[in-house]
Amino acid sequence: MKKYLNFDILPWFPLGAGFAGLLLRIWLYAVAIDEKGLIMEPHIASTLVFILVALVMVILFACTPAIDKRVHKNLPASGLTSLGQCIAAVGIVVACVLDLIQRTDTMTVISSVLGIIAAVSLVLMTWLKLRHKANAMVCLFIVTVYLTVHPVCQYRFWSPEPQLQNYAFQLLSSVFLMVASYHRTMLENQGGYIRWYVFYNQAALFFSILSLNTKMWAFYLAMAIWTVSDLFTLKLARPGKKPPVQEG
Repeated sequence: MKKYLNFDILPWFPLGAGFAGLLLRIWLYAVAIDEKGLIMEPHIASTLVFILVALVMVILFACTPAIDKRVHKNLPASGLTSLGQCIAAVGIVVACVLDLIQRTDTMTVISSVLGIIAAVSLVLMTWLKLRHKANAMVCLFIVTVYLTVHPVCQYRFWSPEPQLQNYAFQLLSSVFLMVASYHRTMLENQGGYIRWYVFYNQAALFFSILSLNTKMWAFYLAMAIWTVSDLFTLKLARPGKKPPVQEG
């Protein structure tokens, strides 16, 4: 077992696999879906998508070796990460606006308000990191709360769908985003495990790409960009190297 994380295939492997799966899904929806939204007959594209999902999860788990060491410094700021966080903030706001256009019930309003606060928190986190202020754990905690409420709210849109593939990958993306955000929050608190953050981050990237052929494509595209940019920040603070010490 290698002592350090094998970053060589990340994020390129989940990106490539995600787009391969997306093409399979586009093919499936173009030729094998009836007017009710159901698969007319067993189709090879559907089978290949689920084989791809299983293969990707196994490889992602295998390429993040068991490392028990924690990060003892805040992750450094970078222009790429700042851009990714701002794009994620825009994607969250777009998702909240689309939700409110479709429904204005209490749950949707609560989720949307949390989303807007989370978007502001991401922008604030960008400012704090670039100016080397105190760590942004509270900002990330707010984002994690929103990402926890988001799939609960969205499930009411997903549940009437006639087939699992219409929402399964959106649900998986949302769950992995939520858990990745939790682990990212712990890293910001200087006590998180790198392995689990990388695993959930890259799984979220894969499932976000698979979800791009849905009405929520702007949200998942923004989340995919955020996961990629944040991974590159982690590469700047590789295990075995001390990341830049931030003042504050």
